[in-house]
Amino acid sequence: MAIVNVDLDLNIDEAAVEKLLKGMLEDYARPKILFWDIDDLAEVTRMSKSSLEKHILKNPRMKVIQRSINERGKRIWPAAEAAIVVKEIIMKEW
Repeated sequence: MAIVNVDLDLNIDEAAVEKLLKGMLEDYARPKILFWDIDDLAEVTRMSKSSLEKHILKNPRMKVIQRSINERGKRIWPAAEAAIVVKEIIMKEW
């Protein structure tokens, strides 16, 4: 049985490691988005607002999870549930 000696010289950039860890901590600590409005939906789907209205937001499943203060108030959707519904509509119904 042979024994191999290995000299290992690591050059660790402490500033890069610190930057990486800080970024990871910031991502972890950042509040998660709870609700999407139509602008958020347009951004995550890359669809226009008019296309969203026509193809996604009229779907009964989106209407069920839609919330607003009053009939003419700003509409919002729970982000996690909306993501699931939008994905199902696009992947299964188109």
